[in-house]
Amino acid sequence: YERRILELLSRDARVYWVADSTGSAINSLIEYPLTTVVLVIKPPGSQYELELKRAGRRGNPLSVVYKRNGNRVPASHRLDGGSMQWLLRYEASSASRMSFMYRLIHGEDASMPAYVSRNTVYRVPLNGHEVPSFRYFTDPRVFGGASFDQMRVAMKDAVEALKKEEGQYLPQLPGDMALTSEFLSHVAPSQAVLCGTSSFRLDKVATYLAADGADTYFSWLQKAYTVHDAKQFADEILDEVLGVYEAPDGPYDGYQNYLEAAFAIPENRRRADEIFIALVKQMATFWGTMLGVRGHSRGESFVARNVGLRSVWEAGQWRVKLIFMDHDGLVLPEHEHGHFFAQNAMPGILLDERHIWGRARPKLFPSTLLGCLHKIYRPGPALKRKATLLADRELKAAYKKSQAELQTNAKLRAFFSKVFLSRLFDWDEFVVGYLNGRDDKWESKMKRMFREKGYDAHQYDDYAQAVEKNKGFFERNGFLFER
Repeated sequence: YERRILELLSRDARVYWVADSTGSAINSLIEYPLTTVVLVIKPPGSQYELELKRAGRRGNPLSVVYKRNGNRVPASHRLDGGSMQWLLRYEASSASRMSFMYRLIHGEDASMPAYVSRNTVYRVPLNGHEVPSFRYFTDPRVFGGASFDQMRVAMKDAVEALKKEEGQYLPQLPGDMALTSEFLSHVAPSQAVLCGTSSFRLDKVATYLAADGADTYFSWLQKAYTVHDAKQFADEILDEVLGVYEAPDGPYDGYQNYLEAAFAIPENRRRADEIFIALVKQMATFWGTMLGVRGHSRGESFVARNVGLRSVWEAGQWRVKLIFMDHDGLVLPEHEHGHFFAQNAMPGILLDERHIWGRARPKLFPSTLLGCLHKIYRPGPALKRKATLLADRELKAAYKKSQAELQTNAKLRAFFSKVFLSRLFDWDEFVVGYLNGRDDKWESKMKRMFREKGYDAHQYDDYAQAVEKNKGFFERNGFLFER
């Protein structure tokens, strides 16, 4: 059933856009989730969600943004409302590699979406018609509105940034069309079809289960609501986050009291505790696996807006899983790499840690994955302590298992060069020795090992600087590197 839908969506080079009539209410058959620019399809009775990434904004489907609130936006957000072809291609490649490696290591699928197809955007819908994308971005009569001049300024800034970042230039030509052509040559607007996503992003679910969650949701929908609407909304969210859910009896006495009554039901409370622990374990296992194969995502795979909850039917029962999405920042070692570039990877690893646990900056904890899970499942103090210990244990287990498989699993080893694999444990040995005092004897031993294994002359200093600069991370996570 789901396969046939995907075949129909991907059969033609067709691009799908949000319409004025497309709803944003949760669990709609076709939903434009609030605060997103994607469309999701939720076939009735199915555990699979399909996503069209991205589907534009209402009004002007596409635009260009270089700064927002005075800050430069990430490169992937410059084409506002749309996706760039090269970035979709990179994301699909990196995520597929990570998914395959995870399966080889753990013998089960990673909770990541599958990338089904990509289509290039050549025409943009506007006022009931489709216009060529180059004309849409060039002609103020087509684009319309007072925002055209602002969009063109942002386009010029974006092109200058893209030329510096990519080192690619078109011949210098005069006129407005030349700027549009250069912009489109860099971004190549496109749309991808994905399977296995979740619109129940952790940041949104945490917001919806707050005391004012119903007020927030219905204000975003720009809709007045009744007591019945609020109860139904709470029940639908709780049904998703608990898999199996028992609604409270008795009169409705406000949204916050209704949520508290729901979590006070013993069976709901038991499931909430079990699921919370299971999700912490899943989170630690996924990150530990990524670290074990020397990867990182610069925070993109772990920011709360890119991780969703999903109830799935497995082994005869409903289970709740995290779905890790949006892997356009995922960096894995390439086959030609001869060693781990710690100095380049550590900033990205720190961002992953920040979005998962927030241990380095406690003030940011509420926005982390773990912070959102606390808001959603409301664990008690003892369960929180248990989760912290479990997270470290599962993180180390996944990290060590990944390294063990890299030594023996031929299919997994094929992703890496022989030189890289021969140096796999050098980074761990370096970190442990550095943290333990790095006396002259250890330093001489390390430098001799680096020479004998053919490292570049500067690599010892690069590793030393990487550890010293990020010493707090290694003090928090030193248990990972110990044999």
